[in-house]
Amino acid sequence: MIGLLAAQFLFFGDEGGPEPECILNVEHPHLSTSLKETLGISVIKLNITSICNVPQIHTRIASKILKAENSQESVAHVFPIRIVASTSKLPQTAFFKNIFIQCIPGVKASYRGFAAGTVKLKSGKEVSVSGSSEKFVAVNCTIGAQ
Repeated sequence: MIGLLAAQFLFFGDEGGPEPECILNVEHPHLSTSLKETLGISVIKLNITSICNVPQIHTRIASKILKAENSQESVAHVFPIRIVASTSKLPQTAFFKNIFIQCIPGVKASYRGFAAGTVKLKSGKEVSVSGSSEKFVAVNCTIGAQ
């Protein structure tokens, strides 16, 4: 899907091209090794990428981590709303890389990520987006007290 959007952007540009389409690629929540190494803290990190087939100005998202426990889904953490701009090098993409929450290591829990928001396109139009990492994945760290 990402390759298709990039190919459409290169072929059509942002004039007279296809109807604007954007997606949110929400990765699985995971234990951050880089923050553990650099700051000495255990955190669960959620990486999200907003990708459009036309240039965007920025993407605004609300994101959360959901937890599976006893065959039930609950909200483990809600992050503040974030806005990330695209770059001149990649005008159709916005990368959300600093979404994380401290966790207690050594206690396994299953998580998935979810995000929803809007993309402001260079044309001035706004497009709604949402995405999920879909499956729950076990992480050897838990959010909140046990």
